[in-house]
Amino acid sequence: MASRRPHHLLLPLALLALAAGAAHAQPAAAAAPQAEYDLVVVGAGPGGLVAALSAARQLRETPALASSGRAPRILVVEKRADLPPGASLTHAPSLEGTAFARQQILGVRPEVSSMLRDLGVDLGEEYRGTVQQVTGPDGSGGRLRGGPAPVGKPREAHTIQINALQARLVDAARAQGIEIRFDTGLAGLQSRGGDQVDLELESKGAGRATVRSRWIIGADGARSAVRGLSGMATAPPEPQGVMVGVWFRGVEGGNRILYRERDPQGRSGVLIGGRLQLYGLFALPPSLGELVTRAEKSGVPLTRRQRAAIMKHCLSVARELLPPAEARKLRTHHIQPFKVTLERARSTVSRRHRALLIGDATRTVNPYTGSGANSAMLDARDAARAIAEVERSPTRRQADRVLHRFNRRIDARSKAMHAESRQYAYTFQPPRGHRRLERAAERARRVPASARRTLRRIKPRPQTRSARRGRAAQPRTRSSR
Repeated sequence: MASRRPHHLLLPLALLALAAGAAHAQPAAAAAPQAEYDLVVVGAGPGGLVAALSAARQLRETPALASSGRAPRILVVEKRADLPPGASLTHAPSLEGTAFARQQILGVRPEVSSMLRDLGVDLGEEYRGTVQQVTGPDGSGGRLRGGPAPVGKPREAHTIQINALQARLVDAARAQGIEIRFDTGLAGLQSRGGDQVDLELESKGAGRATVRSRWIIGADGARSAVRGLSGMATAPPEPQGVMVGVWFRGVEGGNRILYRERDPQGRSGVLIGGRLQLYGLFALPPSLGELVTRAEKSGVPLTRRQRAAIMKHCLSVARELLPPAEARKLRTHHIQPFKVTLERARSTVSRRHRALLIGDATRTVNPYTGSGANSAMLDARDAARAIAEVERSPTRRQADRVLHRFNRRIDARSKAMHAESRQYAYTFQPPRGHRRLERAAERARRVPASARRTLRRIKPRPQTRSARRGRAAQPRTRSSR
């Protein structure tokens, strides 16, 4: 006869059997493997995509990957949405909220175009253009009345919309096996204490997930999550003024950039033309810039009258840069005012989190210099090279030297770009003594016209220096008081 177990042991044994069965039924959930990457790039702008493409080439030559024979595992995450299927890069409503919403036209410098060509992104003749300096007969930046705007010797450049450049870079990255996740942002960073770091990613569709990477590149703009989560400090910001981007109609872009060497105060502007569209950047004078500042502080959008005043100013400045035949056809289509503030990260490397910063995450500059996107792509190339050099370094001391050189190079570039941006402060600041002149003009406007004519007839009798001295030497009597 089989022995019976005591009743007080049956319930614990049953619970243990159920727990063992559950563990046996779901072994994958208990030991879900973590995705591991060699590099995670945060931000899918031109800088972030160039960083991914450059790293795919540089890391392939490191000893660890060369011996294993595998390609680098690179992930690019972008918190905004992907380009909708069939959407046009020039149709703003369909691009709203996506990573391709920016339609500004930028001038790509020759050294950057050459770098893109090496990475498999050839802009070619389609976007090739010229950079022309508009000069007057006296070199002041004006032009002869009624005549065409004289231009200096043109230089070569490529003019392309930012979202069109992004689309080309995305296609090149996917062709090289680089993974790109849109609608995914960085929510947390945790150092593993060695040569890896955990990234907590938050996706709109799939929630939160953790991936592991050897390196991080922060290309996520002026409000960089990588910079904030890794604890990299920034220098105090320097407000400069208010600028406005303007899209024009009536004149084709013509793949050209027109600018003046030194604009008069309140009349600064640069025109950048793509294949079809003409875009302009203008520094607003204090009277118009104050409208934008007040609207931003109050949270109330600009009124139609205020926008019309800004458009009128920008249109008059843009017409000074164009020949009369084109100036007569020029019309404003859309404006985008924004404040210009110079910001700079004190450090661009976090050794603990194995993170490097590039582009706007390291500094913001005056877009009138035309250096923002170009320098971001150069930063991306330097960051990929620095990571590859560290991977090839035999000792930790040599690796630290590589990261220190990268930090010094990026910091020097940021300081140089801020120095260049400060040279354009005169385009925002009013001339010295302008308040006194404005008050005098206001008093003159308050005086009636008849009184002004009477005052012009009455001419004060000039006094010599000796007469003034004699008058001051006379004793003061009761009547003179």
